[in-house]
Amino acid sequence: MDDIVLDSLELHNYRGFRHLVVEQLGRVNLIVGKNNVGKTSLLEAIELYVSQEGSNSSVPVDQVTVRRDEEFPDWRSVQCRGVPAQSPVEIGPHKGIPFDADGDIYVRPAKKMLRLWSAHPAWNGSPLVTIHAGGLSTDRLIAFWDKIAVSIYEEQVINALRIIEPRVERVAIAVVENGQRRGKRSPKVRLQGDTFPVALRSLGEGMVRLFGLALALVNVPGGVLLVDEIENGFHYSVQPDVWKLIFYLASELNIQVFATTHSQDCVRAFQEAATAHPQVGVLVRLGHRKGDVVASIYDEEDLTAAVEEAVEVR
Repeated sequence: MDDIVLDSLELHNYRGFRHLVVEQLGRVNLIVGKNNVGKTSLLEAIELYVSQEGSNSSVPVDQVTVRRDEEFPDWRSVQCRGVPAQSPVEIGPHKGIPFDADGDIYVRPAKKMLRLWSAHPAWNGSPLVTIHAGGLSTDRLIAFWDKIAVSIYEEQVINALRIIEPRVERVAIAVVENGQRRGKRSPKVRLQGDTFPVALRSLGEGMVRLFGLALALVNVPGGVLLVDEIENGFHYSVQPDVWKLIFYLASELNIQVFATTHSQDCVRAFQEAATAHPQVGVLVRLGHRKGDVVASIYDEEDLTAAVEEAVEVR
């Protein structure tokens, strides 16, 4: 998979990671592990790597730190605690970050103490969408819909909503006529057999979450999608179909997906989809060993055994 942005990952001095190596990544990656082991931080590091020098996105370090209400809006807040003050934060592919200045390594221009390393000198950033644990805002949902409405991707989004509600026929962004949001735009859907549309949000949080996920996928072709706590809002019974959608669109649109979960049901659904798409899915389990965080990798060959053994996700 030479066309994915990261086939591996290495971090030095980033948040809780003194030195983390993820030796293998796939097109669709699910990150699991106990609370406070660094799943969200790993997504965050990938976000910085992809967006810092990308021509299509801009997520500077200060935006990452503001989300966590941190004191310093720069590299000092993301630097691993306990390391010397002048130790740089480094993010890049495995074997792309040298311990010295030698080697055929390319350094992306970045702040002095935040270094982004690439083994590909021609790489110029990729489109990026991040879905945080709370999902996408209404304004972002509308912006994404406006970009793909009446395009070939519109039907993909409608089909995605049918995973939860098979009666969905149409989707539109309409102006709210009553209530506190009067005059604002809001997603609505028309269900089979109904005369008038209903608010998407009235069909439940799962529908809103699924709408956002499908919209994010069709709005980031050739890029990277990051999803924190991907199971949020989804009943376990629909998760296999949600993962099938992700694997299908990621392959069709050349997207690399990174997601986190606390749910064993989510892992099982991921394993089912990964088995149907060889050489696409990778499970990354983060755990503590001798005071450091380490990554264990499970590809299709290992996933079935890992799920049967109930790989630890909490």
